[in-house]
Amino acid sequence: MLLDRIHPHFKKATEHTDDPDQHAAVVEVLVLAVLADHTVDASELDALDEFDANHADWDEGPFSIQQYLPVATARVRSAMDEEGGADRLLKDAVSRITSPSLREATVGYCEEILRIDGLTDAEREFLRQATQQLSFPAS
Repeated sequence: MLLDRIHPHFKKATEHTDDPDQHAAVVEVLVLAVLADHTVDASELDALDEFDANHADWDEGPFSIQQYLPVATARVRSAMDEEGGADRLLKDAVSRITSPSLREATVGYCEEILRIDGLTDAEREFLRQATQQLSFPAS
């Protein structure tokens, strides 16, 4: 299952920051990754839905992945309906991840999610864009 594969990475997420906005931004990037190819595998959705239960360390403060995941999914779907919307949302989410170590870790999270059902060309392109944007210091 996807969460089992990314569990070691997410377990350490709160070591990077306990800022709920940065955690929300990471969730948005992950949802963008899952929806990048406009084809969602049931295991990917199940993994996102179960993230809160399996990774309680993200929910120790004011942020709840379980509560935010539907919001993030709606934001991503809405953005994808607009010309250039997904790119704008990615840029916005990346700008809110200011912890350098969390920015770096987010690349790994995306790679793990995208490899769960094999990489498509659209997912490779998303990963390239996300990696490029996350590699630069936050402004």
